Amino acid sequence: MKQVVQVARPGMVVLCALLFLSGCRSELFPREERVDPGVVRDVRSIVKVLAETKDEVTWDGLTLVSEVLVIDVGSADSRQALSRASGLLQEHGWSIIDQQLPESVTMESSQREYVRLSLHGMEFVESVGPMDPHEERVLKDARTRGGSKALLFLELSPIG
Repeated sequence: MKQVVQVARPGMVVLCALLFLSGCRSELFPREERVDPGVVRDVRSIVKVLAETKDEVTWDGLTLVSEVLVIDVGSADSRQALSRASGLLQEHGWSIIDQQLPESVTMESSQREYVRLSLHGMEFVESVGPMDPHEERVLKDARTRGGSKALLFLELSPIG
C-alpha cells in the first residue's frame, strides 16, 4: 500500500499543477504585440509626418502597442484631408475597409498582414474627450510645424 501512495503522489502533484495552470488567466503570461517597424517606415515615406507617439492598451495580459502619427496632407478641412490621405495610401497597397467621413477612415494592407491603419480628423479626436497631457503636447508641437488647418491622426495598430 505504501508503494501505491508513493507512486500516486507525483501523479497527483502533476495533475494538480496542470489543473491550476489551465485555470490561470493570461496575466500570468503577459504578451506584447507591436506593429512591424517596416510598416511604420513605409507609411512615413507616403505622408508628411509632423509628430509621433505610441499608444498602449493592456487587457487580460496582452499589451497592444500602436504607432500614432500626426500627419499633414495640405488640405483645408478634415473631409478633404481624409480623402487625400486615404488616396495616397491606396496608391501604396492600402484598401479602405470602413469610411465615416468626415470623422475617420479605416484601412488594411494587401501587402502587410496583422496591421490596421486608422485615420481620424482632428475635430473628431478632440470631440471624443480630453486627451492625456502627452497627446496634447504632441498635437501642439504638430500644429506649430503643420502648414494646413486639417491635420490627421494616423494610427497603426497590430491585429492578431
